[in-house]
Amino acid sequence: MSHLLYEKIIQTGTVNEPNGKPDPQFALPATINWMHALRFICDNYSASFSGARKTYLQKGCGPRKPSDLEVNSILEQLFLSLNHLSAISALKTVSTPADTARLGILGWYYGTYNLGSAMICARDGSLQETHEGTARQWHSQIVCNDLSLPPFNTNVPSLLKKDTEQLLKNEPNYGAGTLKIKPQTLNEAEGALLEYISGTSNWYRRKKEDEIKRSKEFKCLGKPDFRSKAARELRDSHLRKRPIGFLHQAFRFRGKANYREALFLSYGASTNTLLQDFASDLEAVLAAFIAMGGAFCSISLGKVEWNNFIEDIQKHAAFSKPVTEVWASV
Repeated sequence: MSHLLYEKIIQTGTVNEPNGKPDPQFALPATINWMHALRFICDNYSASFSGARKTYLQKGCGPRKPSDLEVNSILEQLFLSLNHLSAISALKTVSTPADTARLGILGWYYGTYNLGSAMICARDGSLQETHEGTARQWHSQIVCNDLSLPPFNTNVPSLLKKDTEQLLKNEPNYGAGTLKIKPQTLNEAEGALLEYISGTSNWYRRKKEDEIKRSKEFKCLGKPDFRSKAARELRDSHLRKRPIGFLHQAFRFRGKANYREALFLSYGASTNTLLQDFASDLEAVLAAFIAMGGAFCSISLGKVEWNNFIEDIQKHAAFSKPVTEVWASV
């Protein structure tokens, strides 16, 4: 049977990719299996609001006494994240997963982004204006201060290839799992996460190298590539400053669904079978992330502010997800 659209887009290409686009049969399993690996580890650690609060209190976290504007920003971002979680919960009810898988990824990402923004604001009072800025602040404010809990703490400190490869090879579960298959054990799940951050680092490295080549600094060298010592030193000075953490991975995950690969998530006879549990995995992972972030923010905000927030959502939220499924009064 001929696959007309597949032949046109994948084999022939489009205006922006005239040599053909990536085959969706490779991207789809990795997308599904990364999310399942995250869920596997969330389930293994029994990620919860109460458990995360206990961990943060043991780490010495306490009320920060944010300003009124900071409090409002934190609560706004928390509320938005919960709204996105409620939307993903509703997507589980559809009979054809391919109808909503793309929307599910977008909702998952923005729920993650909003929650990450809330944690950053709870930590230092800032609210970033861009996705990249939020991802970088998440790394410096949350990851570097050991405030990101498993499985959301997988990271590499820079984009230098040799440093990244060495760091990953030192991880005990590197190579234990692959994104080609769904993980069945904790080791396989952790191995899949390491493979995903390796791929994400490569993706960001290529983007950064292209950006460097367009820079005035690079053009002044008069070199076509990074083979010369001066060009390598320029490149490495930039790559060394670019860590990769969970929000960077989430942004790449969202980009696959939102900006390219039309056939990805919605084409092929086996697609709906592969996507059967995808919405459930998206919901479970986002719920765990929201539980973790809510716990951190509840401590920063203090008991009175947090309990008033929970009571208000219970009374006035128009979406269907009960707040008590992820957060609680303290």
